[in-house]
Amino acid sequence: MTAEPFPSPAPSAARRATRRQFVVGTGLAGLGVLVVACSSSDGGSEGSDSGADSDAAGGSSDDAAASSSTEAPVTDERIVVIGEEYLLADLLELGIVPVASTATVADVGFHALDDYDTSGIQALPATERNLELLASLQPDRIITFEFFANELGEDTLSAMAELTVLPDGIGPVELVTTYGELFGRQEQAAELVAEYEAAQSRAAAALSGLSVSVVAIYAGPSIAAFVDGPWAVPQELLDAGASLVPTPAEAEPDRNGRAYLSMERLDLLSAPQMLLLTSPLVEGEQEAIDEVGTNPLWASLPAVSADAVTELDRLGYPGIQGRIALIDDLIAALG
Repeated sequence: MTAEPFPSPAPSAARRATRRQFVVGTGLAGLGVLVVACSSSDGGSEGSDSGADSDAAGGSSDDAAASSSTEAPVTDERIVVIGEEYLLADLLELGIVPVASTATVADVGFHALDDYDTSGIQALPATERNLELLASLQPDRIITFEFFANELGEDTLSAMAELTVLPDGIGPVELVTTYGELFGRQEQAAELVAEYEAAQSRAAAALSGLSVSVVAIYAGPSIAAFVDGPWAVPQELLDAGASLVPTPAEAEPDRNGRAYLSMERLDLLSAPQMLLLTSPLVEGEQEAIDEVGTNPLWASLPAVSADAVTELDRLGYPGIQGRIALIDDLIAALG
């Protein structure tokens, strides 16, 4: 089946065809939306695990879900999200339901968002940049990361809809606060921020001073130690005052805080406790974990020999509610 030719939507009041909203994350104070005129620009590409190294899940309570079903819609805009569950989760938490969003694995639906009703949201493949499909959705607003805006072309996206561009690496507080400002949900966003900050205080009380090795074993096998942020698990540990082993000085991390280790350097994973970040969505990963597990060097690691290894879903905590759930899991595993 071939896609229809890419349409060129005419400018209208609903679609400001030559405008681009750039959302600048500046923390709780002074966070806002800057609308600037834009001409044409094209982007490069960025490597990450799920769009922008997505984090994960959590959700609203049953009472909140029942309440939101009777409220008037937050917006009548047809919103399309390009940023997987990471950008989708907080929208849903604030009662904003897009018509479509990219998903980590579109064939299985939206990962780690079971507490939300996503039945009316079209799951778009994260690995295909199908502009014809995107245009056919007739969006009024597209929300995406700066990287994807550059990759797909801001002029192309702006011709389809109002374009809201979020900085790559935007944190959970900045993201939910930005959404609150954008859709008039400031009070709800502030409540979520307060809940998250309370969770971080619990984490600091329970995890400060601990030494932890955080590792992922990708298909190959390819072994990556997380020695720095911005991924959710290492970042929350660092924010809580824990130490990551190895440190950035002992290993050379990429811009996502990962240091790839040869089998001979497994000894760098020397902390007394270990978090093994896995994903059930990635084909071949379990086989790689099993293979590494048969290596005598792996068996000799302090955390492995002490049976102090905890598995966490590295894509299982999207959104600010996901971060809160992650903190509780970290405390349960390590505290």
